[in-house]
Amino acid sequence: MKSYLIIILLAAVLMTVLKVSPCEATMVNVSWYADVGMTRVWRAEVKSLITGPVSTIIIKDSLFVQGADGVFSGFDVDFVLMDEDGDLSTTGDQILPFLDTSCFVVPGNVTNQAGSPYQPTAAHPGVLFGLNTDDSIDHLTATLGVLDADPYIDNGVDSCSGAVSLGEGGSLYAEFSTASVSSDHLYLFFGEAGKNECFQRCNGIKIIPEPATMMLLGLGAGGLFLRRQRR
Repeated sequence: MKSYLIIILLAAVLMTVLKVSPCEATMVNVSWYADVGMTRVWRAEVKSLITGPVSTIIIKDSLFVQGADGVFSGFDVDFVLMDEDGDLSTTGDQILPFLDTSCFVVPGNVTNQAGSPYQPTAAHPGVLFGLNTDDSIDHLTATLGVLDADPYIDNGVDSCSGAVSLGEGGSLYAEFSTASVSSDHLYLFFGEAGKNECFQRCNGIKIIPEPATMMLLGLGAGGLFLRRQRR
């Protein structure tokens, strides 16, 4: 109970200092862009919906459509990046998030945990694929700056690469350099590993302008802390 109070107080202090509210997050419409290999690529126009620089995006599993189970529960994110011209084939204008320092997952639930054929392995020990045992992102597995995910097949947990699974109701937070994403034209691209799933697995995309970033990162870290405490 004390842990929950700490998180609530932290959120209140940060909102007071930064004078922001979670309602500043803007939902964006996402549309299918292309299928590249075994990844379904989605695109959203960002800049026309908000004013000021973009700092954070949130991809959240919807809970509405169940896909795979075990370590592959939830929406499977292959990559995420910002792009200035809306053309994924031109790479010179692409902006990657701070993958190692400000990109993290708040894991959701694992479905059919006891009976699933997709269980953690020595190579991928996290409760969800692409996560370490402490729920941090395994960046050797989840290469979120590269469109490269291979689909999971049968029991081939160790054969997969490139993606991170969010779990049922889980979220991916990706932090960008606000100095780099203040262009008048800006698009969000992200990939869904396996491409046989539908976008209903994702509960929409939220775009967070500055200065809400620190509040969200604080709450995300608090959520991870509570998850570990419950374990």
